[in-house]
Amino acid sequence: LNSEVDPHDRHLRRIFNNERFDQGGRIYGGFWQPMKSELRSSDIRIDDSPIAELDYAQMLLHLCYGQVGKQPPPGDLYEVPSLSERGADRKGIKQVINAVMFAANPLKRLPKGSRQYFPMDLSFEEILHAITRHHQPVARLLFSGVGMTLMHLESEILVSNLLDLISKRVTSLPVHDALLVPCSQIEVARKVMLDNFESMGGVTGKVNVDKG
Repeated sequence: LNSEVDPHDRHLRRIFNNERFDQGGRIYGGFWQPMKSELRSSDIRIDDSPIAELDYAQMLLHLCYGQVGKQPPPGDLYEVPSLSERGADRKGIKQVINAVMFAANPLKRLPKGSRQYFPMDLSFEEILHAITRHHQPVARLLFSGVGMTLMHLESEILVSNLLDLISKRVTSLPVHDALLVPCSQIEVARKVMLDNFESMGGVTGKVNVDKG
């Protein structure tokens, strides 16, 4: 391992938000979390095996759909066709969606740093209207400040993943909404993650696999 990394730092903690145990709750700690992704892949071995990173795709937005009992549209949920057709970048759309989910009050302008991802002739109101129309089934949730509540559900799913993998004798290391697992256990971990997402989130999830 890199000399600046302490492999004995394995203490984990959950951080909740707004002085409530039903908001936030993500897992922090462990020497592997602050490491760059490429260094995790090259420097970390679990049970003498190279590792893979498994993470949920568009997790909070999928959970929004689970809250209303609807399946999300196919494909990348951060791709809004009417915006992409006008030259908007996925990064900007993602920033706006995440901002409205976590905003305590209605947004009146684009989040800081996101204007660069949209053409100048595309107004903030047009952007919000396009997102609302594309994600109409969950529009009322998107603009209700539901982010921290969904993050709590995300964290509960991650805890269940860790416990289920322990019961299967699979070592896994959490990185927010992702897990590091031995490459030999990718399919076991992927099934656990998908099963828990569906049973707890109420909707079919997607898991990306990065073998570095």
